[in-house]
Amino acid sequence: MSNRCRNNNKKRVQSAGGCSSYLSVQQLPDQEQTFSLMTFNIFKNVCKNPSPGEYVSDSNVDIICLQEDANIYEILNYTKLFTFGQKNKNVACFYNTTTIGNNKIVFKKYVTTKSIGMGTGDRSSIIFKYNDIKIANLHLEGGHFVDVELKNNFDKILEYKLKLLKLVIAEEPDIICGDFNSVYNTDKTKLETVLQLQYDYFRKHRQYDSIDNIKKWNLDPYELLTKNGYKYAIPNNENTSMTNNRGKTIVDTFWFLDKKIQLTNTNIINIMKSYDNYNNTSCEYSDHNPVTTNVIYKKVSSELINIGGKGGSRHKKHLSARRNNMQTRTKQTHKSCKTHNTHNTQQRKKHNKQKSQK
Repeated sequence: MSNRCRNNNKKRVQSAGGCSSYLSVQQLPDQEQTFSLMTFNIFKNVCKNPSPGEYVSDSNVDIICLQEDANIYEILNYTKLFTFGQKNKNVACFYNTTTIGNNKIVFKKYVTTKSIGMGTGDRSSIIFKYNDIKIANLHLEGGHFVDVELKNNFDKILEYKLKLLKLVIAEEPDIICGDFNSVYNTDKTKLETVLQLQYDYFRKHRQYDSIDNIKKWNLDPYELLTKNGYKYAIPNNENTSMTNNRGKTIVDTFWFLDKKIQLTNTNIINIMKSYDNYNNTSCEYSDHNPVTTNVIYKKVSSELINIGGKGGSRHKKHLSARRNNMQTRTKQTHKSCKTHNTHNTQQRKKHNKQKSQK
């Protein structure tokens, strides 16, 4: 390899036409060239029949971003990387101890905004890195305490809501996920339908009928992300599922910069129960559905350009094997998302029994 190729990019390889490069920043073992990610608002960890922690434990997802983490301190088979924020509005990250090495995932910083009154609370985001991918988990302003104040203080509260998102974007994370407290859909007809639900709610329950402002409240965060180059990871079941049971809308989303990665096979996991009223601990999991996605390290077009001969053939075989590995892991993840893992359940019972005996 020439010095020119080596100096331009540590991942570059020399071809007949010059230097060809990977867009990924560092060489990774096959099992680390894709990973799964979940965002999940767990409703203050109120529901106990079963709990959101039990669902996460059985999901087998690599990295979990939680909102309203409240008092979850232990999840079987997962390690908490970091949690931060005001009680019931905090955010947390857990990683799967069987698939993610603790030296590969690193907490970087937290970002926070302080309440300005008018029903607002302190809002937070935590930012961490897995290998070279920077991920931000956030929980934007919203909820019934703020809803009643929008009529008289709309501009100030919207500015406050967007402030946290702007601070996060300034850190240039590759992925921004969480609960945005704003409805979204890429289908214009569906979006108008869910916005109409918002108009009806504010008119009936908050005596607020500014259609323009309600639209801005919901769409401005996503327009800000798009303006800064972020793309929406569209769920496969976007038009048939929701993430928030009370509003019957999608408010929990993934956004990403496509310089180094692609987000694929994004899905809303339907675990909420329509009959839950969330007034006591008998509810199941949460008042939100989790959303999962697969993160794939992006390469230049065909992954390697102008590589011929035996070396190129070997590389194609390697890529094929890696894609097959990713597909297998994806199937395993979604299978475990649909049903509880018996082995994990037995482990949890044993774990709880040991704790009670101490």
